[in-house]
Amino acid sequence: MNHLTPRKGSQTLRTALVLTLLFNLLGLSLSGYAQGLIRDPLEIEFCGYTSFDTPEFVVVYNRYEKQRIALGFIHVCDEVLQRNNFQKEIKPWLEISSSLGFVPVDLRSTPFAQFELIGGVLNATIPGFAFLARTDHATRVFRSAEGLIISLEEWDLSIVGGGTSEVYRSPDVMVKGWPGYWSIEQAKSGKAYSILTWQGATRKFLLTINTNLKLTGEQPAFLRLAESIPPGNPIGSKKPAVTVMGTPGVLSKRPIPDHPDF
Repeated sequence: MNHLTPRKGSQTLRTALVLTLLFNLLGLSLSGYAQGLIRDPLEIEFCGYTSFDTPEFVVVYNRYEKQRIALGFIHVCDEVLQRNNFQKEIKPWLEISSSLGFVPVDLRSTPFAQFELIGGVLNATIPGFAFLARTDHATRVFRSAEGLIISLEEWDLSIVGGGTSEVYRSPDVMVKGWPGYWSIEQAKSGKAYSILTWQGATRKFLLTINTNLKLTGEQPAFLRLAESIPPGNPIGSKKPAVTVMGTPGVLSKRPIPDHPDF
């Protein structure tokens, strides 16, 4: 028998009121709680993040991985998708490129040449925080003939080092011999983003498109687009972080990665 189901109606009402008050005090919602207990794990939406060196992260990560492996993508809230939307931050690419401390890779002889270059963003991983903009990486934003938005985020790791120092799973693909990781997110609204991340000898790239490539079957074509990108010439002498396999929920003694891939 479910011990939360009293025999008397008044007790049921009191229990419901107490639970509602408790969840409100904790900043939680009963619907969110029920989602975690009742819904199919493959339908759970991920609506936030926890620090990756905590026990809570292990629970979230395991649910995340189960869904990712089964579906090839994860369900997220629309608010989570917004971190991939750089369009409000876009400025003319000439303005962005002239302020950089490195020379972005030349895409003129690649398939990117068929896209419309909309503009660029400095430090696009933190939209709305222009005062934190660094000059060692930037994002170029393109529009395809079909109207899809494609962005290429690029870091010259030779300037200040850093990069991906820790991962929690084996690579999904190899991009020109370098480990690559897919991250595909789908919201109920129909909006989606597919992201392919890889780190080469001196550069790190993050290639994004605003559609679910798993559902469209176009991951191979997107991988070929990634492989068309030149490696780039380093400006500095710093070496990127050596990537090692970590354990979710265990605080690594290594420096926290700039952009952990899991």
